[in-house]
Amino acid sequence: MSNLGGFAERPAYLRFLPDFLFRQDEPPLPYILKGWVLALLPSLALSVLAGLVASPTAEIPDIPVQGSSSLLLLIVVGPLLETLILLPMVLGFRRLLGPGPAVLLGALLWAIGHSLAAPIWGLVVWWPFLLFSIAILTWRDRGLLPTVAVVTTIHGLQNATAGLLLLVQGQA
Repeated sequence: MSNLGGFAERPAYLRFLPDFLFRQDEPPLPYILKGWVLALLPSLALSVLAGLVASPTAEIPDIPVQGSSSLLLLIVVGPLLETLILLPMVLGFRRLLGPGPAVLLGALLWAIGHSLAAPIWGLVVWWPFLLFSIAILTWRDRGLLPTVAVVTTIHGLQNATAGLLLLVQGQA
């Protein structure tokens, strides 16, 4: 098992990211918690920034957070399905283009996909999907189940925080 998981060498344009993201030599839980914080804080900053520069008529994503079934979809089902779609994409791009371009392209495609629902949303989700893509390549050497579990859990925590913020703001 290499220290850099799916990365033979970290590309220069990803060197600003913390080392832990590219290592799977610690237990999954610390990786998940650090990955969640690293995904969440810049996402919140991007969300605030996007809200400040967007026009007042800009379309925002409509995420209904009402009841336990919508929370289950937001926190468990959505992240699991998106991970199961993202995983073969990133692994395929890695095979064709290498790990650096694979994670950038994976994040870009998810940003574009989310932008179809609301353009401003794509600006916010590219960051966490970059980290999810890196986690896929980092954890893939541990097997499919640990990879899916780590990425889905980070994504689920991200969505749980967004859902909680929507509930607190009364926008749900």
